[in-house]
Amino acid sequence: ITVNKEKERIEKLKNTSWGNVEVFDDARRNRFMDLASYLNTKGFQVTQNFGSVQIKNFRSMGASFRSNPVPIVYIDDRLLFSFDELYYYRMDVVDYIIIDKSGHGEGMRGAGGVIKIYTDPLISNKNYTRTFQEIDVPLTFATPTKFYTPKYNSYQSRFFNEYTGF
Repeated sequence: ITVNKEKERIEKLKNTSWGNVEVFDDARRNRFMDLASYLNTKGFQVTQNFGSVQIKNFRSMGASFRSNPVPIVYIDDRLLFSFDELYYYRMDVVDYIIIDKSGHGEGMRGAGGVIKIYTDPLISNKNYTRTFQEIDVPLTFATPTKFYTPKYNSYQSRFFNEYTGF
């Protein structure tokens, strides 16, 4: 019997969490420039300006004027009190994301939904490819020549005059 560990892992994540689970592979990570562009495709309005990030949930915006359209965001189970940490957040370290737009399990503060981001720093190291060229230093235009020390110390010496004919 063969078991696909990745499928088993995805099923376990889906069964133990509220909302939609999206596990990222290399192709899916490369599809998005950053986390904001990913969340924009999932029904959130994400704006990034001068180091500041704002996230709003479109679904909860029309529900009631009292509901808070701002979702709760976790990174590796750590609650973010400011979204500024997500400014142009790289996708190459994201392992999976759980999005629950209804905010189940978070009470009233979850009315804007919940976004849980789980990272794996080893993923970006695994995808590291060498994109540089090795060059021997120093750069030269001719083959190295062998230098020698002349047998004369001065241009005025007798040996110099006899050797060069001056």
